[in-house]
Amino acid sequence: MAVANTGRMETGINVRDWINDKILIFDGAMGTMLQQRGLVPGALPELLNLTDPDTVADIHREYVLAGADVITANTFRRMSSSCMESIASRRSLRRG
Repeated sequence: MAVANTGRMETGINVRDWINDKILIFDGAMGTMLQQRGLVPGALPELLNLTDPDTVADIHREYVLAGADVITANTFRRMSSSCMESIASRRSLRRG
């Protein structure tokens, strides 16, 4: 999904047609941005999608305001087993 510089979500965009008309600007350095907001080095950034989604959304919003055309997901490890284990552990602690 692409986000136009206006901040509106655009759907149904044919990316192949779009890149013929312009150079696409992607977001980047998500890990750096998360660390600037308190993510401890070595921590799983994907967990912030669940524990602090507002921070993740704020960073995405800043990229759009800075001119990014494409915003990528905060999924460094694609919900790896280490991330899933951490999520399961946090859920069991809350229930316990």
